[in-house]
Amino acid sequence: MAQPTVANANHATHAPAAAAATAVATPGPGASPSVAEARSNEPMELDSAAVRYLVQPVLTFPDGEDLGEYGTVKLRVLVDEKGKAIDVKTLQSSGYARLDQHAVRVIRRARFMPGVSQGETRQAWATVNLHFRPPGP
Repeated sequence: MAQPTVANANHATHAPAAAAATAVATPGPGASPSVAEARSNEPMELDSAAVRYLVQPVLTFPDGEDLGEYGTVKLRVLVDEKGKAIDVKTLQSSGYARLDQHAVRVIRRARFMPGVSQGETRQAWATVNLHFRPPGP
């Protein structure tokens, strides 16, 4: 049986870990308050190594069947302040629509550690890879 695995970018995550604070660029000294406010309302970017889960994505094969379709689905996920995926975009297909659609469903059920900037939770974009792999030796 194949071994689906979950990874964030190129780093596997096997257990929840403490949230990593990620700095957000701040406007320069001459920026107007409206520019600073607009930037603080935009979702931040989470470094792929900073992605952590409160509820791990459970990756299985769709319908429980391994049909010999394997590959990696790369997703861009907008995580809200509570850790819920509110927008999911496929950046790279596995080559199989069935796996791609299943990966999107799985990541929507996962819960993330929300992005943190200056001590406050914020919406954040994260990139995650979900791997559908053949059985090991």
